[in-house]
Amino acid sequence: MANREKGEVSVEIAGTSYTLCLDLNAMCALEEMFSKPGADVTFQDVLAQVNLGKQRYIRAVFWAAFQKFHPEVTLKGVSDLVQASGGVLGFTGELMSKMGVAVASTSPDPADVKAVSNGRPPRAQAQRRAGGTGRRSTAARARLA
Repeated sequence: MANREKGEVSVEIAGTSYTLCLDLNAMCALEEMFSKPGADVTFQDVLAQVNLGKQRYIRAVFWAAFQKFHPEVTLKGVSDLVQASGGVLGFTGELMSKMGVAVASTSPDPADVKAVSNGRPPRAQAQRRAGGTGRRSTAARARLA
């Protein structure tokens, strides 16, 4: 069973249920797949190519999403599953909408980003204490008196 909170989605193909997940390992696998010496490709670069409709990137994203729960699925296997589900248009449209949920889970919540203000946590507010216990506290009060 897919856990949407973890970015997992379920899909049924030819009577078999699959759980897909774009976790950190999947994102790293995609970066490694498309990077070349001296030309690193980021996960965002891959998604940009998917949004342009580049089929090899779409197939690779599906492959990477299968790897956590179905590591036996190969790149060619993804193509076979697409055909078994009725072809590229139906499979890609349905799965891309479901995968949108998974991809969204890889991005931070905008409210969280705003809360940390430019990626840095807010500074702690120093609190003045009226008094305390212990030698240091007593000595500080004695000097003030």
